[in-house]
Amino acid sequence: ANKTELYDHLIEGFIPDLPWPEAVDVFFLADCFPYIGDLSTTIKKMVLALNQNGLIVCSIESRDDQTGTYELSKSGRFKHSKNYLVK
Repeated sequence: ANKTELYDHLIEGFIPDLPWPEAVDVFFLADCFPYIGDLSTTIKKMVLALNQNGLIVCSIESRDDQTGTYELSKSGRFKHSKNYLVK
């Protein structure tokens, strides 16, 4: 991503420990959330940093039970419910 020079600002690192910029248009996270169980603090920080019409685009592994929060699967990756992510 850095080599393409397509971004005004690119931040790489462990999501919960990142410095949070202000006025973000899009957070794009591919294959990140399955490695983090409790996303509540991370998502709150992301929402606060988003511009009014900003987006969080992410991939997840979905729980079968959509009313729960998250669970660790046999693969060692976390599965999250839609209800947990869209509060």
